Amino acid sequence: MHAFALLPQPLRFALGVRAQMLDYSLSQVGRLLSRVTYVPTVLSLDPVYMSEDGYHPSAEGVKV
Repeated sequence: MHAFALLPQPLRFALGVRAQMLDYSLSQVGRLLSRVTYVPTVLSLDPVYMSEDGYHPSAEGVKV
């Protein structure tokens, strides 16, 4: 969330911190439970993958 330039500050910062905290918690669950696999998400914010509003994925972004 910290990389979405269209989100105004300080909302972008707050959502980015919260997203990082949740991601870390999920990674720990993946370590503790043998039947859970944590897969990190890597997003590209290249304009081709973003819709005109700059927030939602484009048709190309959904395919990735």
